[in-house]
Amino acid sequence: MDLPDISLRLPGPGGTGQREWMVTNGLGGYAAGRLGGGVARRHDGLLVAALPGFGRTILLDRLDEQVHLPGGGSFALDQALVEVRLELGLPVWRFARDGIALERRLVMPWRQNTTLIAWRRLDRGGEPLLLELRPWIHMRGNDGPADQTLFPALVTLLPEGRIELQQGPFPPVRLAVTAAAVEPAFDQGRIETAFYPVEAARDYARQGSVWSPGVLRLTLDQSGAELVASAESWPMALAQDAATAEAAERGRRQRLIAAAVPAARDPIGRLLVLAADAFLFAPRGRDDLDARVRAGGETLVSVIAGYPWFNDWGRDTMIALEGLTLVTGRADLARSILLTFAAYERDGLIPNNIPDGGSAGVYHAVDASLWFFHAVDRYLAYTGDRDTLARLLPVLRRCLAAHRTGTRFGIGIDPADGLLREGVPGLMLTWMDSATPRRGKPVEINALWYNALRRMAVGLAGAGDGAGGPPAAAP
Repeated sequence: MDLPDISLRLPGPGGTGQREWMVTNGLGGYAAGRLGGGVARRHDGLLVAALPGFGRTILLDRLDEQVHLPGGGSFALDQALVEVRLELGLPVWRFARDGIALERRLVMPWRQNTTLIAWRRLDRGGEPLLLELRPWIHMRGNDGPADQTLFPALVTLLPEGRIELQQGPFPPVRLAVTAAAVEPAFDQGRIETAFYPVEAARDYARQGSVWSPGVLRLTLDQSGAELVASAESWPMALAQDAATAEAAERGRRQRLIAAAVPAARDPIGRLLVLAADAFLFAPRGRDDLDARVRAGGETLVSVIAGYPWFNDWGRDTMIALEGLTLVTGRADLARSILLTFAAYERDGLIPNNIPDGGSAGVYHAVDASLWFFHAVDRYLAYTGDRDTLARLLPVLRRCLAAHRTGTRFGIGIDPADGLLREGVPGLMLTWMDSATPRRGKPVEINALWYNALRRMAVGLAGAGDGAGGPPAAAP
């Protein structure tokens, strides 16, 4: 079930243009940067961890990689880049220069805030190389300005070559390296200015300080070398080597492709199945909701509305639910997502969004609750799962009742014509929520309202209302 490699063969250094890469971890965290090396935007990093209380946090900005040749001379590894390819969506870089050929692979184990990077010699022969790694960090929220002041740093050297780096209130990033020989050369550290070209193009703060504690010198022979960067406990961070973690992730991705509907298993469909997986995540830090959901035997699951800075949004989740989960054969996750958002219902409203790192919903959306009816309907069409419908019906009924009698943000039925109206000063409640108020009775909102009434009537007619039969049919 392997996908053919998607390769980008480069004409020389800089041949990647403006292309970027990203790998996600099923928690909302990720690793991302420029294909040719370094970072493109303030959101990039080799470890952007999803942390309770902090949200997505950049713990490791980037690595400088310098190769020192046995006979003298050296070069920056990215200056020798000749090819980038994707294997089941995972990036693999190939480098060649001065008779030396190397490969670099990167993987994030599923639902772990850990990045593993492995280097392997492709040339057969010659003396071992010295690979010098310099980590750079500026711990901060991933959507915060790049020019924030650096927090004071703390370096802790532990036995067996383990290192902990910490800045300010954030938890440490744990680093561990494996190679034929490892020599840390940490000093008082170095501060440089990082430039973020995407931010410059968007007229945001385009540069900011980054700090490095020193370098790690790795002897690179035919056995290769690897780096673990993690926000997890040491036992979890070191539970797998890079090869084992990559094999596990490849197996997981192959199973995702096998579970999708047949039409999604062609070469393009397989890529879309893997892309869809990146947006499904288990939020961390929502302990109160997680406890309630687990008590019912369920799993807390949600949908990232967009990387790198969006969190989970009710509107986007309900629109995307069918394509992300049902077409891909993951109805169990669709069920969990619907139950997760049902648990967030307040005053007949499904949240507009849940802020990154928090647990309380923000509710100023008129259409999120109405799209919820559509998503439930599509779930039933795929699964026929009336047991889950029975659990969702009380929430659906509360939503309809609140819209009929009136709820927050001026959302309610106008008794003069039966249309749904909405709007309060200072808030934009529809999908055009960045600048356009559209207060009143937007046409697509009333189309969604009519659809909600019809779906509710059909759903209750099939399942009963749990109190003596179905209600009267909707108009």
